[in-house]
Amino acid sequence: MSLHDYKGHHITLIPSPEGSMWACQYVIRQPGKTEVDGFPDRTYFSREEAESAALARAKWLIDESHTNKDRGVKT
Repeated sequence: MSLHDYKGHHITLIPSPEGSMWACQYVIRQPGKTEVDGFPDRTYFSREEAESAALARAKWLIDESHTNKDRGVKT
């Protein structure tokens, strides 16, 4: 498990083996807000690839949330 801070959010990555491949769950937390979690849409050959994909997906979700708020769109 690894922890990352990004734009006021805490991202937890939880890698797990899937047979001979790797998957990685992400959990996004922000103080006073509901948690968001999910997985990238596939498995990867290495743990590092899985973690990188999960972190990128979590950051994208955070960025989309900020972009929509800037436009006045409710998420």
